[in-house]
Amino acid sequence: AWIAGWLALIAANQAWRGVLARAWVRRQPGAGATRRWGRYWTVGSTVAARLAMMGGDVVAGVRTGRRRPSDMFDDSFEITHRELNFESVSDLRKRLEGIDAIVHCAGQTAARSYRDYLLANRRATRNLLQASASQDKPPRTVLISSISASGPRQPNRASRPEDAAKPVSLYGRSKLAGEEMARRFATRVPISILRPGIVFGPGDREVFAMFKLIAQTHFNFVPGYHRPRFPFIAVQDLIHALVQTLVQGRRIIGLSDPNLPDLDRGTGIYFVADPVCYTFGQFGKVISRALGHRWVGTIPVGTPILHVAALLQDKLAALGMPDTLVVDKIREAAAPSWECDVSKTKDELGWSPSASIEERVCETLDWYRNHHWL
Repeated sequence: AWIAGWLALIAANQAWRGVLARAWVRRQPGAGATRRWGRYWTVGSTVAARLAMMGGDVVAGVRTGRRRPSDMFDDSFEITHRELNFESVSDLRKRLEGIDAIVHCAGQTAARSYRDYLLANRRATRNLLQASASQDKPPRTVLISSISASGPRQPNRASRPEDAAKPVSLYGRSKLAGEEMARRFATRVPISILRPGIVFGPGDREVFAMFKLIAQTHFNFVPGYHRPRFPFIAVQDLIHALVQTLVQGRRIIGLSDPNLPDLDRGTGIYFVADPVCYTFGQFGKVISRALGHRWVGTIPVGTPILHVAALLQDKLAALGMPDTLVVDKIREAAAPSWECDVSKTKDELGWSPSASIEERVCETLDWYRNHHWL
């Protein structure tokens, strides 16, 4: 009875979030076209604005058939939007003419199959780099990967860029496949790789679900009982690291041999995260304090229950509701620890977060409120 009650509660919560999300899509022009790509719209839009502020001529690539968000960021900067067909190398080759640097952040964070992940996270990367390599002067490229590509580690053992990657999710495997594809072109294209932690900030829709649940219910449902620690990074600080990488980041080694020496394997790869990691329960308390709540109830949900709820969510997704809770994400949530070592990023790029996680959460909350998301 207890398990059935929890399943009913989780399924009802997911269904209600699906109804709200569908209503939001109907209200917001263009939102439906970017629902699966919200995090990368956050990064892409923010880096475009930052580079435009620095005085560069910025071209924002938009996947063919997808509209840029009309309500995410203001249009006060001179940014050219250009459609990119990632299925056509010849089209990409023409579109990249005259481009000096590329920030490749067009990835897919949720998919129904490993094949779908690979289409977005490996094949699109291959086609883009193949088109770049054919330019007279291949553009400087930064590939935004994910900490999921490196995989988790045991508690009290932070991941380092030179560690052998052991992803536990299909998403992580596809991002690692994108990194390996980058190595194939690294002798012809100057490439660096960033592995950010959990990205949040203005415009992000995934972590927003956590803000909204705590704001409305004073409760925070967290996966499992062992409380792994996760690295978080605000999009503003990620963009700072990205710009520093463009300017002074080292190139990855153009070899794909898994037996590369450790130091060579990690060259040109940078973790980007706040030095302080949080459990989901701790991060929920940070959100609660920013909301001005006096308390928040942290309720752990067992992994077996999550798996059953994920299967229910897959059924809801088949009906058109957002698939924000999937088995693939549970594999990552059940891992021992996701702590990562950012000392190399600090030493080689001169980077560190310019504000604490608590301050960034407050800034993000202000953005949500100002844009009537909360």
